[in-house]
Amino acid sequence: MIEKTKIKCKYNILLLFPSVVYKGGVVDFCRMLINYLSSDFHVDHFNIVTEVGKKGFIKRPLYLIPSVYKLIKSLISSHYDLIQLNPSFKEYSLIRDSIYLLIIIWLGLSKKTIVFFHGWNQDLAAKIGTNFFLRGVFRWVYKKAAIIFVLYNHCKAQLVNIGIEPHKIKISTTMYESIENKEEYSGKKKDGKLHILFLSRFLREKGMYIASDVVRLLVDNGYKDFRIMFAGDGPEYENLKGYISRYGLECFVDIPGYISGKKKTDVFEQNDIFLFPTYYGEGCPVVIMEAMGAGQAVISTPRGAIPDIVEHNVNGFIIDSRDPRDFYEAVLRLLEDRELLNRMQELNRKKAQENYKAEVVTKKIESIYRSLIND
Repeated sequence: MIEKTKIKCKYNILLLFPSVVYKGGVVDFCRMLINYLSSDFHVDHFNIVTEVGKKGFIKRPLYLIPSVYKLIKSLISSHYDLIQLNPSFKEYSLIRDSIYLLIIIWLGLSKKTIVFFHGWNQDLAAKIGTNFFLRGVFRWVYKKAAIIFVLYNHCKAQLVNIGIEPHKIKISTTMYESIENKEEYSGKKKDGKLHILFLSRFLREKGMYIASDVVRLLVDNGYKDFRIMFAGDGPEYENLKGYISRYGLECFVDIPGYISGKKKTDVFEQNDIFLFPTYYGEGCPVVIMEAMGAGQAVISTPRGAIPDIVEHNVNGFIIDSRDPRDFYEAVLRLLEDRELLNRMQELNRKKAQENYKAEVVTKKIESIYRSLIND
């Protein structure tokens, strides 16, 4: 469905992304982009997901037919100065958005089209790069886009290996929304305890049990002046609660479930350290930017764009391990060296505000939009 507003603007843009009723990084990114673009830009939203589109993997492309028809109708009836697709580099998403891009090419609109890859599957990219047929098809389709955005350097290297011209590929980040008057907000708890946050969808690959074992190690080694919050929901929610209970860690742990809005903002502000020992196929996690913007030191892994955001031993720790003891040592270092903790916190708050706030990232993207449209 195309959503329009009655505002006279200088440029008209079509963004293809899921409905705003869905949770996820792509939806949040596009919502913030729309909200922070200048008044020169009018944005129409094309919803790429329908309820019937949730069928099995083999059948799902068949359900794209109505969406394909709607997209063709919209592109023919409306004049767009720029079109942006927002796929993840995953099998179905790539197939779906490749079909949409083929339609755009067929209508002669590829020179004003941007592809922004939000998620990235390195194994899939490597498979395409080494398969003669897949590589040829991908190169033929995506080299026709005017610009391709990716989230970190390795993505660019894999696209270049497939055959996409380097000058077409630009590296961007995701973005986060900061609270009002953040500089005047001092929400860190003053109870003398170290407050640690794990916030994510509850999947094993996100490192939730590694973080739980860090709690066990702290307690087993006699450290009591800390609390950790596991915020989020997902398939491992009940299992995590059982795990915490089984080892008698309840007095050190809070598990509030899914949080959003002001409660989420308060939780970010009230914690000192963001512990995220993920080994999931991350892109550029917004949650890390939110934690940095709230003045938290970050302990995470070299997944996706994380090491581009968090510099080891500078504004946090990057640990290439799944051993809880390695993460325990990092937490312990900050627990025992509050001066280092405070330095990382202040550096992160400043770095996030200057580089990752929605206003800042949108302004950079808007500059590229203007350049492409006026070229």
